[in-house]
Amino acid sequence: MFRKRKVLAGGVFNILHPGHLYFLRQAKKLGDTLVVVVAADRTVLKNRKTLLSSARERADMVSALSFVDKVVIGDENDMLRVVRDEHPDVIALGYDQDMHWVEKALDRSGLKCHITRIGHLKGYSTNEITGRRGRKAQLWSLDMAFSLLIFFSAMLAAVFAWNYISLDTAQSQQLREMQLKALSLSDSLIRTPGIPGDWNMTTVSVIGLASNDNVLDEGKVNEFVNMSHTLARTLLDIRPYDFYFEVRDINGTVYKNSTIPISAGSSVVVPANRYALYAGRIVNVMFVLWE
Repeated sequence: MFRKRKVLAGGVFNILHPGHLYFLRQAKKLGDTLVVVVAADRTVLKNRKTLLSSARERADMVSALSFVDKVVIGDENDMLRVVRDEHPDVIALGYDQDMHWVEKALDRSGLKCHITRIGHLKGYSTNEITGRRGRKAQLWSLDMAFSLLIFFSAMLAAVFAWNYISLDTAQSQQLREMQLKALSLSDSLIRTPGIPGDWNMTTVSVIGLASNDNVLDEGKVNEFVNMSHTLARTLLDIRPYDFYFEVRDINGTVYKNSTIPISAGSSVVVPANRYALYAGRIVNVMFVLWE
């Protein structure tokens, strides 16, 4: 019986863009069946990359592509497990993936398959797309919106909540300001240690919650949520707005949150969601600006 030629390709797929579509279409041309590996959340965070959505959400987006036959989430502890499980004939690598490492890893494991590299669609990498907007990991909402228009409009709520459909010019400007502020602050909180690096409530001049990139320091999170709300607003420089902060696991269990809830009478609420590691667990970090 004729055996179909299987191709294996992988990536993070934080924001599904034309560069990814080009890569995966070219990979499919190398065989009959295309299996796509989506990097596990912890793998992304270990490599100090920004995690914009969970592995399950990213896998759902890739699964929506008609030419993709199967999607699996990678094993964070064994990068070659999927190769042993799927037995691909070809491994297709993107322009920025390490072919030398893959070749050595396969050789050490006694696994045999052909490796090929697929070229780069100029202007369409995640870094290039976010770089064109001049904000490296902070302004991803437009890119997410692009992919969601094609696949999952329901996920738009994970980026921003729009309270009003019709806004006049002044309100629109305010919303854009709050949007950028929420993204900038949420990014800074999970990626920087603050000033000084070992700050506490009495010494802090700039709030940052990270011990490493995308890894939250438990002590700093405790200091932040127990800090005077007035002091926190001043240090975050968000006046005249207010804020709400929350850390919860992927099952919805809330670990830490600020003591001041979002007012029921708020006119505008703008959340920014990030993923990070907290106490060895993958968590969703939500920072909300409201007025």
